[in-house]
Amino acid sequence: MRHFLLIAFAGLVLAGCGTSRMNQPTETFVGIEPDETMVAEAIRGALQEQRWKIVSDNPGKIVASYSRRSDWFVVIEIPYNGDSYQLLYADSRNLDYSERSGRIHERYNVWIEELNNEISVRIYGLEN
Repeated sequence: MRHFLLIAFAGLVLAGCGTSRMNQPTETFVGIEPDETMVAEAIRGALQEQRWKIVSDNPGKIVASYSRRSDWFVVIEIPYNGDSYQLLYADSRNLDYSERSGRIHERYNVWIEELNNEISVRIYGLEN
């Protein structure tokens, strides 16, 4: 019985280190009437809070990278305007990304969800 539990535990640990379908958030509409500058500031603040590095920052589009450990690396593009923004996968290293299957290391989805939540909180704060 003990041997079975060890095998089952090892299976759960290995399953947790796999890949999952890439979560590519759809365009997120701001829902208020800020201008493009305010949306950009919310995005920049969220990137900084979540420890992303801004690679390029041009009107209407920010490119950012995130590095976790010494071997995980991802780049995203964030097109935005005064009405909406979107987080788009651009490139990665050591995250087992497969364009054909649309799968990537599960941590990517966590990072994107956390960033998207932080941007939403900051944009919501613009209303108040």
